[in-house]
Amino acid sequence: MIDEDIVVERLLRANLFNGKQQGRFNVKLCSRTSDGTVVRVGLRFLKDETYCCSELTCHFNPQWAEFRSDAAKNGVRLATPLAIEFRVMVEVGANFTRYDAVGVPPHDEAYTYNYVFAEQQDANEGSAP
Repeated sequence: MIDEDIVVERLLRANLFNGKQQGRFNVKLCSRTSDGTVVRVGLRFLKDETYCCSELTCHFNPQWAEFRSDAAKNGVRLATPLAIEFRVMVEVGANFTRYDAVGVPPHDEAYTYNYVFAEQQDANEGSAP
């Protein structure tokens, strides 16, 4: 039997961060709604690691078709449309190079924020001709 949560978490890790190899991240699948339309993820920018910035949209750009295809290859069927809700935590001591460039101290205080990536469904999808 497939543990779908493990598969989804592994795929999130593999598809995160636009292929940029910078700093380590802590990524954890927190939950999925019973209908499968929402995946909730915790993500940490870690102390003593260096990143360009802490903006999630810089590091993650969901490629919905690819993500869905990879899930299917691993025996997981994802709901349509799908939303990925991130709870982002930035630890004290995480370093950000882009902030240096604009004069913001690279060691910021810890903070958290939420961000949702929502898959857009075609308005004509599922309707009769």
